[in-house]
Amino acid sequence: MQRDGFDFTVGGSITIGFGGELTGIGTTTFDGSGAHTWSDANVIPQNIGNVVIDGVSTIITASTDVAAYDIVIGSNDTLVGGTGNTIYVAGDWLNSGTFTANTSTVEIVNDDRTYPPIVPGSQDWYSDIEFNKRVPVVVDNTEVNALLTDFPLYVDLSTLGSEFWTGVQSDGRDIRVTAGDGQTELPIDVVEINTAAQTGELHFLANSVSSTVD
Repeated sequence: MQRDGFDFTVGGSITIGFGGELTGIGTTTFDGSGAHTWSDANVIPQNIGNVVIDGVSTIITASTDVAAYDIVIGSNDTLVGGTGNTIYVAGDWLNSGTFTANTSTVEIVNDDRTYPPIVPGSQDWYSDIEFNKRVPVVVDNTEVNALLTDFPLYVDLSTLGSEFWTGVQSDGRDIRVTAGDGQTELPIDVVEINTAAQTGELHFLANSVSSTVD
């Protein structure tokens, strides 16, 4: 499941089944009262984003290894690490309430977020979490006779490799093409696409094509 910055509010427990996958950055807030659990059946636990425990005397117990970015424990709330579990934190830890470690371990890991957060319109903003699969389209300069501007180019989608096809929408509506600066969005026309067969045709209007540089 791709969160794309959307937030979750949970009044009970969270269980991520084996093979479950979360991507994107958002906030998961446990706001239910009483005792609940947070578990993940994957060998490598999925980062569920920023975690806030802020309810009415909420007690959240990790029953497996779990992972998050920032973790915030509210003033009247509790996070219980459980027995032999590891809580992976890739950001800040703010405890205004109670953390009961039991025999668990808190491990601070690499924070792979971008700082400061990328703002649409800034340089390379298409690299953010909503567009995290990028494929370079390289034009061989030896095939170009002169400098061309606003020139339509054809792309055979079947040549872009498996990384392109991972998660692309069946109708191609989430495809974007930028200029070489990684920022300037170019007009495109998805003529056809078949995600099952991994074939398709796309045209885009290149702002500039060089005869001297790829």
